[in-house]
Amino acid sequence: MALTTDHWKGQLNFRRICTFAGPLDRCGLLSELPSWNRVLYSLEYELAETCPGKLSLRYVPHDPMDKCAVSAASKPAQAAFLISWLVEHHGCIDELSVSSSLSAPQANIPVRLRRPLVGTAIRSLEVTLCTFYSGACYLVEQDVDALRGIEQLRIRDGTATDESRLVSLLRNNSHSLTFVQLSHTLLSQHMLDALQRLEKCESVTLSDCTSDDDTFSESNALTAMLRSMAALKTLTFSSDRDAEWNFSAISAALKANVTLTALDLAVDAVDETSSPKELFAALEENHSVRTLRVKVGAIDASCGTALASALRRNSCLVNLHLAGNVDDHCLILMAEALSQNTTLENLDVRNAEFGASGVWALCDAINTNKTLKKLVLPEFSVPKEYRPALAEKLAQADGYRRVLQPFLDEYDLQALSTRLACPTTCPEEITDIDFCSLSDATMKLFFDALSSSSCVQAFTVSIEENCRVNVLCEMLVANRSISSVHITIEMDDGMIVQQLLNAIEGNKKISKLAISICSAEIGAASAVSDFISRNRTVTTLTLCIGEHRQYRVVEQISRGMKINPIIVELGGGPWCDMSYAIFAALQRNRVALNRAADFALGRRESRCAEAFQLFSRTPCLVALVMKTSGRNEREALQAIAWAERFL
Repeated sequence: MALTTDHWKGQLNFRRICTFAGPLDRCGLLSELPSWNRVLYSLEYELAETCPGKLSLRYVPHDPMDKCAVSAASKPAQAAFLISWLVEHHGCIDELSVSSSLSAPQANIPVRLRRPLVGTAIRSLEVTLCTFYSGACYLVEQDVDALRGIEQLRIRDGTATDESRLVSLLRNNSHSLTFVQLSHTLLSQHMLDALQRLEKCESVTLSDCTSDDDTFSESNALTAMLRSMAALKTLTFSSDRDAEWNFSAISAALKANVTLTALDLAVDAVDETSSPKELFAALEENHSVRTLRVKVGAIDASCGTALASALRRNSCLVNLHLAGNVDDHCLILMAEALSQNTTLENLDVRNAEFGASGVWALCDAINTNKTLKKLVLPEFSVPKEYRPALAEKLAQADGYRRVLQPFLDEYDLQALSTRLACPTTCPEEITDIDFCSLSDATMKLFFDALSSSSCVQAFTVSIEENCRVNVLCEMLVANRSISSVHITIEMDDGMIVQQLLNAIEGNKKISKLAISICSAEIGAASAVSDFISRNRTVTTLTLCIGEHRQYRVVEQISRGMKINPIIVELGGGPWCDMSYAIFAALQRNRVALNRAADFALGRRESRCAEAFQLFSRTPCLVALVMKTSGRNEREALQAIAWAERFL
């Protein structure tokens, strides 16, 4: 029997008329999000207000812990009906993410994408293409062909069966698409031709895509896009396939390109004859690329020669990320070239592998290069007898402010302690400290300095058992600059985390908190839950609690989230999606954040004022005002300060 709206009688309001007509309008559907999401959650979908007034209907796969009345067999049909109805009747929904097929004869459950309302085109479409099975959903071909005005398109898990519809989507929206992301999708020459004809597309991402055409070359595809896409600014490509890469052709295209500002190339398996040295050499002649990320099998000394030459001559590159096996001699050549470079600001090699001589050379470069703002190092091993000398080297030329290490030992902390009070030498981020191994003298010197520091913004620490927790707690209470804290605890029954959370509660500046407990008793989850229920400052929380009975953790966190009004991001593992109570609380808080942004931007309704009072001092409100209005940080802060006058 065909589904009708009567199936949800008493649960959902199908009489609501969409009142959205422009950016300042707010559809009444916003007030009904809780009832709609209670139904949609059981179907693995959600209706979310992504920014003030704009709604996103999206697929969110999860394995709910709550008992669900909807059988697996009936989920696709119910989801398809509700998606079709919402898309047709509510123009305020401009982002759609669905799990379906673009074209599948076996599928018998249609999802309609009819938009009869004038001026309400779907702006963003994401399709996770499901495996073909009896009862699968599919997007009606006529509706797909009728879609116009799409600006963002994401396709996941596409197969050859979907190719014609996807090519049609690209061609029909060639005048509007600005962002395209294809992942685990089968590429073809027809698809590449359609991509090349996108007139306004600024960003293309091809992630782990494949091709069943032996004549289709991934490197040729990249070359073609670099040569023909006139608006392209960001190109991202990743693949784990063995392939011969024609870096010469890519290099030639990059030299001629004048629009690309960011290139991200990650190739795990490269043919032995392929080397990215020509790609690096192209930077000598390219004058538009500001960010380059390269991950290949090996970056050898010949690459170092090319990269060093480019760094001496290039006056545009700002961010450079290297990953894979990097030859130490390559880094030595780069370090020498950095003494003549005045534009590179960020060098990130955290995902690279190299030896102590490479580390030493890069740290040497900090002393000669005064414009490099941040050097991010990977885990490295330096003989113990050389650690004092390395610490002394970093202490020179404000190295600790500019170099981010994966860990800090006793020598580092002794040198760093004297620099925490000065803005020109104090780092913004202090990475992992195993302070249980520190001497009492170093411990006191460092934490006394950190307590009064006004520059450190992020702090990471690891704790084994109940080791000097009191010292850490005193610092967390006293410091007024740290806004992000990441704490890893080896084992806890709840006592350690409770002490730490009490200290964090006493600090009104911390808005981002991550806690990892490798082995925890239920008391730890209970302590976190109590903190969540009382918390009024932390808006982003990440929890990794190693309790083998995860449902007990979920129950505890759900209890706290029901009361918490301010956490808008909660992560840490798949368990976050297991509870409807957590899901509903996050939705409620995100809607409140949007109302706070409305108030900051001039909407003086009472509910907006109440929400603004909750979020007025939080970084997440500043970020949302910037995103919504297009203002910079200074302008957003001014708008928030002005809005406070109307409370």
